[in-house]
Amino acid sequence: MDEKSVIREFDVLKEGFKEENLELQLQFVRRLVPLAKHLGPELTRTELLPFLRDHMDYHDEILLNVSDQLEQFIPLVGGYEHAQCLLDILVKLCDVDETVVREKAVASMNQIVRNMDTEMIQKVFLPVVEAMSNEEWFTGKCSATGLFAVVYPHASEEKKADLRNIYKILIQDDSPIVRRAAAINLLDLIELMDPQHLKDQIVPVLDILAKDSIVRIQSIYRVFHFIVA
Repeated sequence: MDEKSVIREFDVLKEGFKEENLELQLQFVRRLVPLAKHLGPELTRTELLPFLRDHMDYHDEILLNVSDQLEQFIPLVGGYEHAQCLLDILVKLCDVDETVVREKAVASMNQIVRNMDTEMIQKVFLPVVEAMSNEEWFTGKCSATGLFAVVYPHASEEKKADLRNIYKILIQDDSPIVRRAAAINLLDLIELMDPQHLKDQIVPVLDILAKDSIVRIQSIYRVFHFIVA
């Protein structure tokens, strides 16, 4: 496909995103991967992804499908050294109000990061998790709790201590929605933690969480069972 045809295809997609018919919009979203292949890594990074990043006010079904498509984009942007441009969009998707969209964005981020090397995780992804954990709005914090388990094994001992402290803060957040998300995702994290750190830092917080009348969920009791076992 020549350059003019590719640009024309991109223009058609941009117009397609303006369609009022949801099913038609979805058809265009499902063409993102083929379009990225035609555009090549550079234009995908400099044109397609910025377009997606700047247009996040679509129906939740559209955003859900965008999150799913982005999971396949690492080779389409030129490899993991360009992962930041994908993470930037996924972070925005982690901030939307709809839970299923956030959860899919978190799942896509985790899938991308699992194949990164330790150096890149420390340099690129760990700051993302820290920033999301410190957002004012609950959406970013909720999403962040689902990312700790993938980054924790690759962190330095100093950073692991920071991550544990951040997670303790999330478990005790003012928002019950954040506390609930932290409790649900805690089991994945504690399986990676040193038993002494778990006993000294997490168990005292669990005692508080278990008495939380708003966040009373089964995962808390599974955590206690895991610790006792």
